[in-house]
Amino acid sequence: MKLKSAKAKLKPKKAKTTTIREDYPKVRIVKRRKGFAYQVDCRSKGWTGPAQPEFLTKKEALDKAREVAALVDDKGLEGAGSYTSLLENGELAEFSKQLQPFGKTIADAVAHYLEVLRSNQSVETSPLVSETLKRWVAYKEAGTDGVLRPRSLATLRYWSQRLAKIYPTQRLQHLSYQLIRQTKDELKTTEGKPASTHLRKHFVGHLSQFLNWCIQQGLTDINPTVRIKVKTPIPEAEFLNLAQCRQLVSVLNLPEFKPLVGLVSIGLFAGIRVAEIARLHWSDINLDQMHISVVRKSAKTKRGRSITITPVLKSWLVNLDPSEPFIGTPPRRLVERFKKELGFSWSHNVMRHTFATYWQSQNRDAARLSANLGNSEATASKHYVRMVSKADAEQFWSLYPYSETATQFFGFTEQNSKSDELASE
Repeated sequence: MKLKSAKAKLKPKKAKTTTIREDYPKVRIVKRRKGFAYQVDCRSKGWTGPAQPEFLTKKEALDKAREVAALVDDKGLEGAGSYTSLLENGELAEFSKQLQPFGKTIADAVAHYLEVLRSNQSVETSPLVSETLKRWVAYKEAGTDGVLRPRSLATLRYWSQRLAKIYPTQRLQHLSYQLIRQTKDELKTTEGKPASTHLRKHFVGHLSQFLNWCIQQGLTDINPTVRIKVKTPIPEAEFLNLAQCRQLVSVLNLPEFKPLVGLVSIGLFAGIRVAEIARLHWSDINLDQMHISVVRKSAKTKRGRSITITPVLKSWLVNLDPSEPFIGTPPRRLVERFKKELGFSWSHNVMRHTFATYWQSQNRDAARLSANLGNSEATASKHYVRMVSKADAEQFWSLYPYSETATQFFGFTEQNSKSDELASE
């Protein structure tokens, strides 16, 4: 019998193994000094996790193998290896422990962080505000949703340019509630002075229109301006007292101001807005049926309405030339001369406020008044109406034009007005 050499005795024996799983990663039964172990063979090019973890039970080894296989399918070899490294080192267990007081799991944390990453990516890839504003103006100029009036289009262009200067480098998704609120509070005029409440309201309003359009175009999902309110004090309604109305009618009777008769009389005795009067045609005025039609395309609120022509208004309109295509577009210089001749300040739409005040004082019908004005009852009473005596109201509705021979108005005189007020008291 041959004796084994010393060299042969030093050579280690190969461990006996039995493969119980052929798919990657393979699972083998390995013989060890203290028994058998179940080895999961994760060795592969690109694998970064533990190469050959061993387990005491077959179930643990097979579960581990299935877990690794699923991770490889989902993350690839390198990503799955990094994940299992965290798991083996106990870091995920520590993270899970920290999340427990908040009732969240690691999956919740990962989902949240992925959402943050997607959100950040969405912000950084969203279009620039300045470029999107140009698209907005071009869209409105094309009249896709209806043709805007020249004045409205000019206002839109102005605010588009101004918003582009305010947000020159910001992207659309940067326009958060906090940023817009800060801009509104720090807004300046073009001269560098603090903006008025009126200007801040216009800033928020036009930015809101722009963001609503962006939502329609699928460029953003929210409009933060809906949470921003600019409270403006309600101004005292300006209207002309009876003496000022008499002065106005007296100046209006002068031959040089005849081109202003349509504008002034309709504003004063029908309460139609100056801009709406400028868009009136003779076809909108029916003196036989005694009404003026403000069609939808001419109305500020895009809602048509019909206003009754009173006898005093008809007396002013019958002497106008119906061949004129427009009624309320007199020369600007003539309007300035007229205002100067009056001797008192004449604010925009003061005739509308005057009409509302004297009409309500005589008729006491808020619903009909709001229908005539094209406003809600609350708006009409809050912004336009200031009560005057019934005697003054009656004299206002008797401010007819001069006759060819008379030196006074048809109707009440100033002396009669005072007498009637005393009698009513």
